[in-house]
Amino acid sequence: MSSTPTRYPSGVATRFVDHLYGSFPRPDPFQVWQFTDDFNGFTVSSSTTTGWHLDEIDTNTAGTGPTMLDEFGGVVQFEPGSAAGDNCHYQLANNTTIYEPVKLVAGKRAWFSTCFSIEDADQNLFFIGCHIGADDILGTEPSDQFGVRSKPSTPGTMQFCAGKTNSTEAVSGDLVTIADSTRYAVYAFYDGKNTIAVQVYTYASDVFTLVANGSVTVTSSSAGDLLPDTEMTIGFAIEAVDTGNDKLQLDWIHVARER
Repeated sequence: MSSTPTRYPSGVATRFVDHLYGSFPRPDPFQVWQFTDDFNGFTVSSSTTTGWHLDEIDTNTAGTGPTMLDEFGGVVQFEPGSAAGDNCHYQLANNTTIYEPVKLVAGKRAWFSTCFSIEDADQNLFFIGCHIGADDILGTEPSDQFGVRSKPSTPGTMQFCAGKTNSTEAVSGDLVTIADSTRYAVYAFYDGKNTIAVQVYTYASDVFTLVANGSVTVTSSSAGDLLPDTEMTIGFAIEAVDTGNDKLQLDWIHVARER
């Protein structure tokens, strides 16, 4: 069935009428900072390129990746080594210097989303999101973090976490039991005050199905005082709990915050 788009020939403005960009016929692109990687390719950091920097532990058969898959929308795959404890961890970097462009603050709304799958969910730890620069976030939990992860004590369970110390982090509670090789889309919204809302969808055959809602409370005595309070990089990691090569597939990562 065809549909006719709504047309705004004079444009759409997002600034107040007395702001000089109030006459700009498109939304002001700088009201919101954002990072998006849809993984139509995979940029490795170098001395001349800002991209993804790898830290890994491979004690047995070497892992593989990144591998671009022949899938709609761009999907990249990673496979750590086959020994328990083998992992791969990527962070934004200039060459090997970690780049930290994300900071959450009370009073500014923020958004996060990612789409991914884990081949053997209850036998792998994972994290996707924002954290302080660190070499092994699954071995030593980062103090500042904002992202989706496997529950440390129960790898097959999904959680969303936010915090400025790993002893006072705020956690969503158990969101879903992760099914093997199932694509999940996770969305999070920080309201600029006390709450991070989380939604989890499965994504199959171009259909999104809502499977869980959750929330994270990030205040104890004042608005947002459990939020991460320093700059963070964007990263993702997978670590094997058992032996055998298991795969992490990533469709996208998106992070945004009001200026």
